[in-house]
Amino acid sequence: MEYQPKTHVNAAIIAGIIGLIWLSAIWVNLVIPPSATPAEAEEAPTLRGERIEIVMHEWGFNQLKRGGPTIEIKAGQEIEIVLTNQGKNFHSFQIRTKDGQPVAGLTKDDTIDPGATRTIKIRIDQPGEYIYVCPVSGHPEKGMQGTIIVTE
Repeated sequence: MEYQPKTHVNAAIIAGIIGLIWLSAIWVNLVIPPSATPAEAEEAPTLRGERIEIVMHEWGFNQLKRGGPTIEIKAGQEIEIVLTNQGKNFHSFQIRTKDGQPVAGLTKDDTIDPGATRTIKIRIDQPGEYIYVCPVSGHPEKGMQGTIIVTE
């Protein structure tokens, strides 16, 4: 009797491998967000004053597609920041040093629900350049970050 390969078994194995590759590609796209590219950069306005309004959405602030406006404040001055989440996901707001150390704001676990508004007060005593981010995992990498300049 002549040997006949079991093509249906081989086909099933190949289909399974292709399926796993597709599932892996989908998982990577969901878990590892794309970085904001310079081509997507928009001209960000500068916000100043004792009361600053920030609108959060996927994946930026104040209707910028990515990133957010520059915020300029004076060292030692208490500032009120009104945070409104117009996105579909939970968001938060945190100010960090350039090396990522939290300075002020909320934590990644202290989130603002979609549709909600919260007001926080911050004060930064040391002049310099800082960043603000949505500290929820993956959100800064998707573009939810901006610059805060603290002047003397």
